[in-house]
Amino acid sequence: MKKAFTLVELLVVIGIIGILSGVLIASFSGSSESARAAKCLTNLKNLASASQLYASASTWLPQSSSSTYLLDDVDDGNWYDETPGWVSWLSSGMFPSQSEAWGTEISTYHESETDRIYSLTNGVLWKYLSGTSSAYVCPEHVDAVAPAFRPLWSYVMNSGVSGWKYKGVTRADRRLLFAEMPFDGTVNGNYAPSTSKSKYNDCALQHWEGDVIGFNHKAGKGEKCAHVVFVDGHVEKLRQPKDGLNDTQLQELTQWLCEGKDISFDGKKYEKLAD
Repeated sequence: MKKAFTLVELLVVIGIIGILSGVLIASFSGSSESARAAKCLTNLKNLASASQLYASASTWLPQSSSSTYLLDDVDDGNWYDETPGWVSWLSSGMFPSQSEAWGTEISTYHESETDRIYSLTNGVLWKYLSGTSSAYVCPEHVDAVAPAFRPLWSYVMNSGVSGWKYKGVTRADRRLLFAEMPFDGTVNGNYAPSTSKSKYNDCALQHWEGDVIGFNHKAGKGEKCAHVVFVDGHVEKLRQPKDGLNDTQLQELTQWLCEGKDISFDGKKYEKLAD
């Protein structure tokens, strides 16, 4: 007759199973985070490569946002057309008036499926990204927003190099090209998907308006990092200081990156080196 397990033995086995399950879950979670981070870095590299290809064909870097212009020389308020940026923030290519054009700006959280498709396909980088919409969205962004809002894009382009002659960009290895936008929507009135449906033009990073980069990826115990790509095409992970960044510090860091400044980081704070 086989001896049955005692209660103590069963509890030990259950405990071991629980520990192993915890290890496996933690390992899987870490792998998932690493995969999401890798996808985001790849997206940024691809956006930089697409921008360089666009510049090779046109001489200029893409515009950070779309613009409108008169189709004729008569300033009668009619017949404005769009010059697309890296993504298009207008919902169609032609409008009967400027006021209508500006009234149809869309943000990364726009609900209209038609506008979603148009915003990407009408952007100047679409054909250089092989028509792949996933190249515009960080997986962390999808997880961060309310399910009702599918983000169109996760990244913002430095307006400081918008439309620049590519070969004329100085300090290309230190001057920001693309960064992730903040996903929580709490800085400078940026869109908060859980509470607002406003339509902000959030494809351009204008540091002089207080826009900032987003620290959206986990980088250790309670720490986060930001993913950025520079004009020369190389990507970097920027670690958040242990004590975090207040609004002023975050805006300063963003400005330094956009202006191509040399920056030091000792783990506690970012500092701009002497010009």
